[in-house]
Amino acid sequence: MSFKIERLIEMKLNGSLDSYELLKEESEFKDLKTDIKQIGKTIKEIVIKKLELTESEFNEFKSGNPDIQYVKSRWSEDKKKGFETISKFYYWYKIQPKNCCYCGVPENLLKDYFSTPDLSKRKRGKRLEIERILTDKNNNLYSEDNCSLACYVCNNAKSDLVYYKDFKHIALGIHNFWKSKYPVNKFDFPHEFYEKEIHENIKK
Repeated sequence: MSFKIERLIEMKLNGSLDSYELLKEESEFKDLKTDIKQIGKTIKEIVIKKLELTESEFNEFKSGNPDIQYVKSRWSEDKKKGFETISKFYYWYKIQPKNCCYCGVPENLLKDYFSTPDLSKRKRGKRLEIERILTDKNNNLYSEDNCSLACYVCNNAKSDLVYYKDFKHIALGIHNFWKSKYPVNKFDFPHEFYEKEIHENIKK
C-alpha cells in the first residue's frame, strides 16, 4: 500500500474527507479558502491536487476500502482502551476473515439472506458484527486478542452468557442452518477456533 493511499485512509477515518472544517485542520490544507478558489470546490478535487494524486489513485483508495465507513460507524469509546486508535481498529478489521468465527458462514451469504423482502428492513444481519469472545467481568475488552467477526445469528444466540468453547454445540446447529439455506456454497465449520486459548486478563 502506498503512502498516499495510507494518507487518504487516515483522512477518511478522521473525517477530513467528508468535512471542509476538518479538512482545513490537516497540515496540507491550512489555506483552504485559497485552495477552493484556485483548485476547485469539491473536497475530492482539492485533495487530489494538494496530495499530487492521480484520479486512478483516488479511485484505488475508494475501491480498496469499501468497508471504511462501516468501521467508522462501529468506532466507540468502549473500543479505545483495547484498540487505542481508529486506525488500528480499521486495519485490524481489514485483515479479519470475512466468515463468522463461530459457525463459518461467509458475509456475502448474510447479505443475500438478509436482503430478502421479509428481512430487508432489519438493521442487523447483512454484515458480520464485531464480537467480544470473552465477556466475563474480568475479560471483556474490545481488543485484537479478544475480538473477532460473528454473524448476527451467532452473536445474538451467544450473547454474554455462554463461554465461547461451550457455544460450539449451538454454532454447529447454526452452521447446519446456513448450509441448508445455501447447499451449493462451500464453507467449513471453524473447528480450529474452538481449539485456541484466549486469555485477555484485563479488567474493564
